[in-house]
Amino acid sequence: MESFLSAVASKYREIYKTHWKTIQPSVKHGALKDTYHFPMSDNDKTAGKFEQVLGNYEQPVKVNVAFGYIIGHKQTGELKFYHPSNNTMVFDVALVVSNNIEKKKIENEIEREDLLEIANQSRPSTIWNVETIACIRFDIYRYL
Repeated sequence: MESFLSAVASKYREIYKTHWKTIQPSVKHGALKDTYHFPMSDNDKTAGKFEQVLGNYEQPVKVNVAFGYIIGHKQTGELKFYHPSNNTMVFDVALVVSNNIEKKKIENEIEREDLLEIANQSRPSTIWNVETIACIRFDIYRYL
């Protein structure tokens, strides 16, 4: 954690420490869905993480992406962490990845998406601003 925190802006480090259990890198394998979590800093690119995740699968899968973010209160400066959830999904439905062309298309789509704008749409009110994306979650659904 400490080595990662050095890449995080100092004003967010306490939030990262408090919520590290959610933000930290992790993998959960389930019967139908695998979940991959990665912490994010300002320098990180999501496409590299997406490619890393898909490298674990030879068969077609469906994929969706969610993210956790930090919001700041405009008047008080208070910071809060919002966990990656179904409310912060990048895509309305999971997208099929069955070949390299589809994989590249989704990679490009993830990079093109304005994650901060998506987060702004799910914030509790306009008195809160999204400050930064803290982590990203990939949900991978296997075909049976």
